[in-house]
Amino acid sequence: MNLKTILLPPSTIPQDWLFRQLLIFFDEIFLYAASEDRCDVDNFYCRNKLVNHYAPQPFGSGLKRFQRLITDIKKNRAEYYNGGIFSLSAEVHNIDESEVWQLVSKIMTPESQEDQRAKTLLEARLMLRLSEIVTCEEEEISRELNKVNRLADSLLDELKDEKNLQFTAPVVSKAIAGNLSKLIRAWSYLFMADKNPARPWIAATASLEVFEILSDHYSTELTKVPIKLFSLPLPVLARDGSDEHFIEQRSRFSQSLQGVMQNFKQELQRLSISGGPLEAGILEEFMAAWQEQAAMVKGESDSAPLDFYLFQGVSLPEIFARITRTTNSSQTGEFPAHGIVAVINY
Repeated sequence: MNLKTILLPPSTIPQDWLFRQLLIFFDEIFLYAASEDRCDVDNFYCRNKLVNHYAPQPFGSGLKRFQRLITDIKKNRAEYYNGGIFSLSAEVHNIDESEVWQLVSKIMTPESQEDQRAKTLLEARLMLRLSEIVTCEEEEISRELNKVNRLADSLLDELKDEKNLQFTAPVVSKAIAGNLSKLIRAWSYLFMADKNPARPWIAATASLEVFEILSDHYSTELTKVPIKLFSLPLPVLARDGSDEHFIEQRSRFSQSLQGVMQNFKQELQRLSISGGPLEAGILEEFMAAWQEQAAMVKGESDSAPLDFYLFQGVSLPEIFARITRTTNSSQTGEFPAHGIVAVINY
């Protein structure tokens, strides 16, 4: 069986460093896009069907209006954030001003329950798209700073006649960190609106803060916390190599664990249906084989572990329904009764 995961915020844009870590264990990653024009089909992992990047709530014919809205916000950022509204200039932006104000009017004054739902989804997609813009800008700055730091480290290594390979965990920007709970809620609205029947029943995040938000909502109506199932040391595969080299190493690593990996994936699926506990013998066999193979991979010692938690008695849709304060959709029955969340523990 193939094991898939759905990637939670703060990551809502393709990030190869994160894909490489999760794809060591998972067969495919599902990643939401705020709008269909942001689906990165040219990404190596999307192209090779290792990542499924799609918009669960596409705009369709309204996409151009949304794009113009984003463009105007970017060009008038200070006024938008300070005044809570943005200016429109048909001369500068070549937009139909009345058309955009009609959209804004719908956002501000919904007339029915359906209008309210459309407004909420629009706000959710707008928030996620703006967070992507901020993330891209700050990552570009970070990349330039890292180039300078790597150059300085290289010069020092030459002086010391040694090479020091270090892994720096990604830093979430202040703008994103300060709005993380809002981003989780916005993402949850997209999850609840998603009609894809193949959505994974395991969620993954590279943020402990995100996991804590999920845990708080899990514990709201229960007197218990998520159960930690196991911690998986992730080997470093082709960290500085090409994407093709990573896939080659990943394939060899998976083949060496093929039998025991398949049994363990089936055990995880059984756990998500029954609620546990994990079969001790299957877990011990898998962990022993995994650690043996990971130890054979050069430079695996400095990688962050992947921790798995069981949300016993609460499915993933129920968690996200609590976050959005909405009623579970009819699709809830498609999911196992017990949610599983994987956390890359930096």
